[in-house]
Amino acid sequence: MKVLGLYLLTLVLGMTSAYSQSVRQPDIKLKEGAVALRGNVEKIEVEEEDSSSKYAMTFVSLTLKLSITNTSEVPLIFLQREPDCNQAIIAKNADDLDVRDKKFLAFSGATSSDLTSVKWVNLRKSLDSPSPPSENTRILAPGETFNFDGWIRFNLPKEPQMYASSPTKSESLARLQELSPVLLRVQCVAWPLNLEGVNNERRKLIFGRELQTRWKDVGLLWLKDIYSEPILLDLKTATYKTASR
Repeated sequence: MKVLGLYLLTLVLGMTSAYSQSVRQPDIKLKEGAVALRGNVEKIEVEEEDSSSKYAMTFVSLTLKLSITNTSEVPLIFLQREPDCNQAIIAKNADDLDVRDKKFLAFSGATSSDLTSVKWVNLRKSLDSPSPPSENTRILAPGETFNFDGWIRFNLPKEPQMYASSPTKSESLARLQELSPVLLRVQCVAWPLNLEGVNNERRKLIFGRELQTRWKDVGLLWLKDIYSEPILLDLKTATYKTASR
């Protein structure tokens, strides 16, 4: 009976400890809807690739005005640097603005190979502190917004049939102009993977989650990528540049 009593006591204490830890960290499990990314297109520039190849491209550059709003009930911590816009899709309907459904009209994606430059090493060192350093972080109170500039480029095929087997195939600019206005969704990176180093587990965000726990009394360090609300895009208003390639 004594052994059984000790077992039950240990079990209760363990459950109590786990419960108390979950109570102390309620803000670490916020839903993705805790932030809102909104924006509009400021400028559309088109440059035609100077090539007669069937695989030639048309380059469409979008200059954006974007904003992130804290729609949660707790302070959120972001880097002071502007988020990178590394992916975007175009679709006719809001329901098709999901790259996984493959119903989009155009896709743009970019990754950074600049993993070990001095700027990332220095930024990581400055962030490795007991509290968020004011020179490199911003704290967004509930309801607050910060604005930033964004830029994205779509490489659109002149002859889409030449890329028919690509999982991220896009329509031609002529077709997108015919369908315009269309909708744009941009993906922005709030916490660059470059800060996590070059180890094989960098996508687990070891450093970011460590800071998230360390700074939890100040606010929640936002680590997730952020997807914009649908942005209206009228490609008929594009301006054309002289080809440089």
